[in-house]
Amino acid sequence: MAFSFSNEYPVLSDHVSEREPLIVYVNGAATTTNYSTFFIADRPYVVVSAQEIHAVASTGGATTLDITKDTGTTAPAGGSSVLNGSTFNLAGTANTLQTINGVATGVAQLAVGDRLALKLTGTPTSMTNVTVAVALRSLY
Repeated sequence: MAFSFSNEYPVLSDHVSEREPLIVYVNGAATTTNYSTFFIADRPYVVVSAQEIHAVASTGGATTLDITKDTGTTAPAGGSSVLNGSTFNLAGTANTLQTINGVATGVAQLAVGDRLALKLTGTPTSMTNVTVAVALRSLY
């Protein structure tokens, strides 16, 4: 697998925690098979926001990145987008932080066992160092 992770879990208070950042680094970003499931919910969460940055933009034409919520036996990236009608532009200017604060109503809540995955559209030619941060709020 071509992901590396960095998680920070704050102390829970009144059964609702502060935002919990989940950081995903896509190693070998120019390889389409390196985009898949990166998180499995161990308790109920709500996706609050997401950010993306890349060191080298894709030169393969229109290339976007979405974050999906996958449930049951749904294939990685086969579920519904948790982003609010937006995607990250991987052909956009390098080293420019992209932030999506709105999340899709009804989809952003994760139950135990629900998964988050990266969904790539297009060909990530020449892409390097893609980092995605997802802010989660625990509901437990």
